[in-house]
Amino acid sequence: MSEQTSQALKNTFQGTGVVLIVGFFLGIVGPKLLTVKYHQVESSARPAVLSAFSVTKELVVKAESASSKCAPATERIYALIVNHHLFAPDLIACGIRTAQKQRPSVILLVSPNHFQAGRAPFLTTAADWQTAFGIVKSDSEIVRFMDALANTAIQDWPFSKEHGIGNIIPFLRNAFPNVPIVPLMVKDRVSLAEAAAYADKLFRLLPDDALVIGSFDFVHNKPEGETARLDSQSLSILEQVDPVSVSGVEVDSRPGLALVVQLAKLRGAHQFRLLVRDSVARRIGKPDSPENVSYLIGLFTN
Repeated sequence: MSEQTSQALKNTFQGTGVVLIVGFFLGIVGPKLLTVKYHQVESSARPAVLSAFSVTKELVVKAESASSKCAPATERIYALIVNHHLFAPDLIACGIRTAQKQRPSVILLVSPNHFQAGRAPFLTTAADWQTAFGIVKSDSEIVRFMDALANTAIQDWPFSKEHGIGNIIPFLRNAFPNVPIVPLMVKDRVSLAEAAAYADKLFRLLPDDALVIGSFDFVHNKPEGETARLDSQSLSILEQVDPVSVSGVEVDSRPGLALVVQLAKLRGAHQFRLLVRDSVARRIGKPDSPENVSYLIGLFTN
């Protein structure tokens, strides 16, 4: 257990009335009893290895080649928004490419809980991930600290079919091969205020060099004219870097996006820079198609 992470846990619970107990465990007894506590929630057996093999090496390599026009950002990135819809894998690669000058020690990957699976509003997993490029490790230390947060559960199985996580991890493995991840799924029932409050706690747990990535698709099932109008409205809201204003964004997870916006704000972001705006209808050349999904790829910077 690192000194930085131990201090982060203390800060997370400060003012809740349990900081003295946490201090006792960390300072006198040591980490073993904390490990026992978490093993009572999760089996002491090693976590499962989840599969992200639905995203092939060929798809990632081709997508990265198509995204070569996206240059690595020179400014610090406090949070990053990418799509997870594999109709546009080059946009996923584009967003991640812009972060390649960052040197993160961990990546927090935030996604909608598309199927509202699992037993808590916020879900994470300590499982590692098998990809076509090799294993992606979980930052199990941070994950176990998150289990102590209210409304949080560590569960593996809901992640096995969550494309908001699984579709992104192979791109991360290729771009940041030795960086562990912390996956986080957010249910729709979480309020924007609850999401922002949760971000406050995550802010205290994450190291300063963490890379925060939000995996979101925006407008769904509307013709391109209306979709473009709603995306323009969403872009204006994102530029405010205000989690409360996310209520006006058309996106597949308002609470998930609010959490990412609040984290970006706490970390020092003052602006949102759009990299790419695109949609299915634009790509197939059918502006009236009802089977439309839009993508806003961008960076929260200072």
